Amino acid sequence: MKFQFNRKKAIKITAIVLASILALLLVLVITLPFIIKAGIQTVGSDIAGVPITVKNISLNLLTGTLEIHDLLVGNPKGYSTPHAFKLGKFHASLKPSSLLSRKLLITRIEIRAVELNYEIYLLNNNISDIQANVNRSLKLEEKTVPAKPEEPKAKESGGKVLQIDSLELSDITVWVTVKGARAGVPLMAPPVSLHNLGTGPDGITPAAVVNDVLISLLTSLGKMVGADIAGKAIGDAASSAGKALDDTASSAGQAVGDAASSLGGALKGLIGKDKK
Repeated sequence: MKFQFNRKKAIKITAIVLASILALLLVLVITLPFIIKAGIQTVGSDIAGVPITVKNISLNLLTGTLEIHDLLVGNPKGYSTPHAFKLGKFHASLKPSSLLSRKLLITRIEIRAVELNYEIYLLNNNISDIQANVNRSLKLEEKTVPAKPEEPKAKESGGKVLQIDSLELSDITVWVTVKGARAGVPLMAPPVSLHNLGTGPDGITPAAVVNDVLISLLTSLGKMVGADIAGKAIGDAASSAGKALDDTASSAGQAVGDAASSLGGALKGLIGKDKK
């Protein structure tokens, strides 16, 4: 039986296939931001152990840009400030072709207008408690599948892994408070920069990225808050020393005045006796 090529039928089938692909791409473009938002709010909350909400997400597949506005990270139980973090603007440049691959390639992440409530309670603080939750999530990830030397970790885990060439947090405002007290004067923290995360074949999990960022922030906050407390202590000590010097000088002056007054009285008495 001789095969006869039906051009009209082939064109029709091709058109249907292309239309189906375009429809799928359109659905992906429309729904992907909602999928990402839901992932951040559900999976992110599970990892951090605190509620996470996002106001708005925009994704441009043509330029490979992802923007997140007003991401709020809540506080663990027992803390009084309204939230731990507020990320005003999150901008990521990624390779769209890697969205459907095992490893998402991100060339740059910029996080600006960061507001942080650093709340201290006894020997703990809210940021270190969140970091401890993230660390526990990382340990659970490691225990999920037994390690196999012949297989890389990226193949062992079911979740997506990342590669981030550059990550930077800037414009960081820190409010340092003791639980139950009002926030004092805000402090400006130095930028946090991380590079070459997950560049190896194993990549890096989102939880590990969050953990690295929190460790860098805690290190920076520890130095900054420690310096601030030390500066305040030095200021208080200098003030007390100055007051002590003033009090000493005043007492010494008073003593000299009293002595002079007594000496004058004694001389006056002696002169009066001589005249008699």
